[in-house]
Amino acid sequence: MPEYDFRCGNCGEKVTIRATISEREKGLNCPHCGTKDLHQIFSGITFIGSSTGSDFSSFPPGCIPGGGCCPS
Repeated sequence: MPEYDFRCGNCGEKVTIRATISEREKGLNCPHCGTKDLHQIFSGITFIGSSTGSDFSSFPPGCIPGGGCCPS
């Protein structure tokens, strides 16, 4: 079951709620104050790469360095 992060527009609390997609579509209540004024918080984007400044332009398109299809 997916977990969703929300900020309540009424009480300001940040909450993580585990719910099915159908439950989420029906509307979820803030566990602190009961309102349905929840605004989803989207987490940052995860990037695959290297912090060493490597140039991956020599790898074939769609290849993930170190993933078995390309040299590390």
